[in-house]
Amino acid sequence: MEQAKFPTIIDTSISGRMNDALLAFHGGAYISAVTLALTIPDICGGRLWPDTGVGERYAKWFDTYVKPFSFRGPRPGTSSWHKAAAQKTTDDTVDDYFNGSDCYQLRCVYLHEGTNTPQKEEKIPYKAIQFTVHTADAVGGNGISELTTNENDQQCIYRVNLDLYQFLKTMKAGTTKFLYEHPDLDAVKNTVSSLYPPIIDFTKVETAG
Repeated sequence: MEQAKFPTIIDTSISGRMNDALLAFHGGAYISAVTLALTIPDICGGRLWPDTGVGERYAKWFDTYVKPFSFRGPRPGTSSWHKAAAQKTTDDTVDDYFNGSDCYQLRCVYLHEGTNTPQKEEKIPYKAIQFTVHTADAVGGNGISELTTNENDQQCIYRVNLDLYQFLKTMKAGTTKFLYEHPDLDAVKNTVSSLYPPIIDFTKVETAG
């Protein structure tokens, strides 16, 4: 008697999406990796603070769970930036050069406009946020590029460079911490979506029995 076969339900939980972003990176699908990673704070923030505005909860979640793992350094336009520029060094009192508001501005233009040039100048000092891809053992992929826009060196524009693999690892660290504190928020529950999974894979089947 032929055994029953069942399609595979793709894991679209928060942890599943984060793992997919890393799989995309290792498969060379860098645009997909960035796109997935930038939606993680949307999902997590929405489940943790459903009554808060989208931008506010996105930035708050990123600052709470992701930023502490990285992004320490002087921020353009702050006193610590000018101090670091003068002394060619930083100390423990400097800002975070990339934060939740920056990431939210990137998320908006990247997902909805297909660009990496945020337009909210009052909220973010960067004209562009650029991801870079390096070998696994590379160090120092993150940094800020400063471009002078006139001959008198009075006006500069800034671009922040983010090592894509390090960004993904940092996002995963934040996601892991979040799910450790809120394991019940990993998957969708008690909604129509929980009855009808978003992706069902009929190309690979599991044999019962």
